[in-house]
Amino acid sequence: MKNDSFEIGSMRDWFEERFRGFAREFYAAGEPLGDTVRYVLEGPGKRVRAVLALLASEAGRASSTTSEVEGDAWQRGLLAAIAVEMIHASSLAHDDLPCMDDDDLRRGRPTAHKRFGEASALLAGDALLVDAFWVLSHREAERLARVRVPHVDGERLLMVEELSLAAGGLGMVRGQSLDIAWTGHARGSTFAARHAALEQIHSGKTGAVLGAACAMGAAAGGASRDVVSELRRFGIRLGVAFQMIDDLLDDSAGTGKTKGKDAAQGKVTWLTLGSRDEVLNAARTETEAAFREIQALGSAGDRIRRFAQSLIDRRT
Repeated sequence: MKNDSFEIGSMRDWFEERFRGFAREFYAAGEPLGDTVRYVLEGPGKRVRAVLALLASEAGRASSTTSEVEGDAWQRGLLAAIAVEMIHASSLAHDDLPCMDDDDLRRGRPTAHKRFGEASALLAGDALLVDAFWVLSHREAERLARVRVPHVDGERLLMVEELSLAAGGLGMVRGQSLDIAWTGHARGSTFAARHAALEQIHSGKTGAVLGAACAMGAAAGGASRDVVSELRRFGIRLGVAFQMIDDLLDDSAGTGKTKGKDAAQGKVTWLTLGSRDEVLNAARTETEAAFREIQALGSAGDRIRRFAQSLIDRRT
């Protein structure tokens, strides 16, 4: 068996180099918008969504019955990985704003609005939310990312379809809206209502975007629509489990976020519904359900399964 940690590290480094290069080419330095967007994009992070897109591209290509799929899997998945990280970055710039989560720290650094002001952070998030679709639809993005990706138009359209469904009013933005609506207003609600709300919030904010990363990667790898759908469902379930672990880490030191902020704001979290052990067991159950979604992939899904498991086992 290959050393997965080394392989994932190499994949992440490969992506990071191209992602930063793309950001420097696309967003002009010395301009308010460009400086803010580049600050948001170049912050330290695990690039979970990008790695999922690249691993899904591997799985999609391995499962494809089309022998004419050109280019290696990482190159084929690169535009999907860039686009989904842009969407994720847009959500962070917006989430941290005073009108939403009002946070001063993100990944151990001042948040964008603390560094550049609220208006600049808002506009940077707006730009990223829109520009991600340019990456998927415009062939100039291949040059800026320094890779030639021989996508056919059908693959591009499918990736746009998946990302638009995940990022907008049926996915991430809906999850953000529900998160705001429930913050500070859970008192007096039933356990069932809070549980249902959390499922909706995290299926939208986290699950939908992880699902899009997996679905777009699979599409980029030449997978069938059935495989794309399986990997989307896998990513959505993984996102819910991922958020459960995030809630467990909220009060831990060294996460790069303001310690205990969720509890102080009165957010509905998984820890408001159960003990740490109960939340951890729920995350494991959700992960097992995610794995069942891609059972038909067989060995083609081994690497993305192992990476998913590492996300659930993380302690930072």
